[in-house]
This record gives sequence, C-alpha cells and structure tokens, in this order.
Amino acid sequence: MKAGRLAITDCAPIGRWAGAGAGREDCHRALLELIAASPDAIFGCDFPFSLPEFLMQGRSWSRFAEEFGRQFPMPEDFREHCRRLADGTERRRVCDREARVPFAAYNLRIYRQTFYGVRDVLAAATARQAAAVIPMQEYAADRAWIIEACPASTLKSLVVYRPYKGATKAHRAQRGRILDCLHRSGLTAAVDGKLRVTLLADQGGDALDSVIAAAATACAYKDGRLTKSAEPLELIEGRIIW
Repeated sequence: MKAGRLAITDCAPIGRWAGAGAGREDCHRALLELIAASPDAIFGCDFPFSLPEFLMQGRSWSRFAEEFGRQFPMPEDFREHCRRLADGTERRRVCDREARVPFAAYNLRIYRQTFYGVRDVLAAATARQAAAVIPMQEYAADRAWIIEACPASTLKSLVVYRPYKGATKAHRAQRGRILDCLHRSGLTAAVDGKLRVTLLADQGGDALDSVIAAAATACAYKDGRLTKSAEPLELIEGRIIW
C-alpha cells in the first residue's frame, strides 16, 4: 500500500514462473505453486467460479468443484451439459446480473476459461488445501484466498468501459485513460515509468486487466466486502468483486 492506495510494483504473465514457452498445464502448475507459497495473499481471478443454482443440481460448491473434472472430461462436455439443462439458453447467476458481466459462464467465448479455471485452479488449489475460495468456503488464516473478479464490471462502475484491447493508437490511449482513472478514483497509486509503458504496450489488455482485478480486490478487502457474511445463494453461485 502507498498512502492508503494499492501500489502496483510489478506485472508479469505466469510464464515468468512456468518458463518460456510453457503450455497451459505448466502454467496452471506454476500458478498453483505460487498460490501455495503465498498463504497471506488474495488472488483475484477473472473467470466464472460457479453456475446458476439450478445447473448445480442440488450440489454444494465444494462438491461441484470436487466432481468437476470427473464429470466433464473436456470443455465441450461442460458447455453441452449446461446448454442441455438450460434448453439451449444462456442462464446467468444472480451475481452475473448484478455485476453486469459480459457473458454467462458457459458462453462460447469463455466456457474454456470457466472449465480450466474451475478444474485446474480452484478445485486443484482446494484439494491440496492451498487456498480457500471465497465466499463459498470458510476463511482460513493459513492459506490464500481466491476471489472472483471481473475487470469489465469494474470499468463499467467507473464509467470508463470503452474498447481498450487492440493495436490502434485509440486503444492505447484508452488503456492510459483507464490507468489514470484507477488513480483518480483512489483505487491505485500512480503507475509510472517502465511499468506504465509495459501496461500500455500490451495490446491484448491482459496486463491492464490484472491491474484492474488487483485494484478491485484490494478495495473490496479494505471496505470489508470480502469478509461480509455470505447469503445462502452466494455459497452456491459465488460473489463477483468489481
């Protein structure tokens, strides 16, 4: 923290820990090791953690996560299962609607993120007792917390949700405006120098998304939203921080 604001001191892809040219499995393994080695950290992850209650078919979230990999061998199995139960429609969680997220958990554009995120990050981390997934699991002082963040929802709340992922000058300029907005809004300390250059240069926007997620996570921790008592539905469908 810097003067009560989140200070962003570094930003890097997981490949820094997994190694150059690492594949998805190696990256997930490296992330799990990072989580396990950081029991006092909070990880804000940008993918859906759960499904609408009726798609959970009466299961608790912990059981859903535990059975996920056995139930769905491939991402396509997961998507087709959800679409079949929902009669081909895309159903959203209550927290999805509240946060105005762009897509449902099994939407064509993000179902793979949901699949690998739940199976290879959340379920794997909880199975080895490296983290607690909040708010579906109890807080633990001896392990990291993992919370669901949505950068797009944060930008909408700040009224700065404009196209910023791309190679044009306009996209780069918008990335700069977003960084400045995070500072003006009190979410982060100013990001200057080489780190700012790095964030603005990332045309895919992943680096900036990680900063937005970190800022929202830190804000929610400071104002108590992370530790507030969970509603019964949140224990199943989850809670999005934005």
